[in-house]
Amino acid sequence: MFFRKKTYSLEELIQGCIANDRRCQQMLYDMFFDTLCKIGFTYTKDENDVLSIVNDGFLKAFQNIHSFQHKGSFEGWLKRIMYHCVMDHFRYKDKKLAFLQPMDVLPETASSDNILQELILAEMLEFLDLLPENSAKALRLFALEGYSHADIGKEMNISEGTSRWHVAQARNILKEKLKSYISDSPKIQWS
Repeated sequence: MFFRKKTYSLEELIQGCIANDRRCQQMLYDMFFDTLCKIGFTYTKDENDVLSIVNDGFLKAFQNIHSFQHKGSFEGWLKRIMYHCVMDHFRYKDKKLAFLQPMDVLPETASSDNILQELILAEMLEFLDLLPENSAKALRLFALEGYSHADIGKEMNISEGTSRWHVAQARNILKEKLKSYISDSPKIQWS
């Protein structure tokens, strides 16, 4: 007798994950693993870091899947969790590295371009949460995931021109937020 592999809809997988069904969790993991890895690789090229971030993201998603309210896409909800895991990962990594460094070496290491870039990235991801939903999604797809405006139009069911407008609007809002953030934040000086 041949056994057919049952296929589940996304809604059935979500309900299975809410019921803590390991098979549904594995299928959901397999379904979105590549997408979330691509997001991870936009922030770090270290494969171990990416796998750690992705697995943390799935763990948080499975723990909180009951809170998914079906407003917007599930993939968008999952990516939002992933962005927060990226920020958490780099915050933790920075604290861990600071703890391991001798105090007389810390100012030299803390001023490195890499740590500054990670801090800027974490702040930028927080600013993305303040953007209008469609503009934020278009900017994430364009700037972080490398989609073309034509692909964004298909993904969001909008025209290519509207995609360009959303990306431009998001950039303008981010510029204003960054200007006010920079003028309000204290200047860091290493002596």
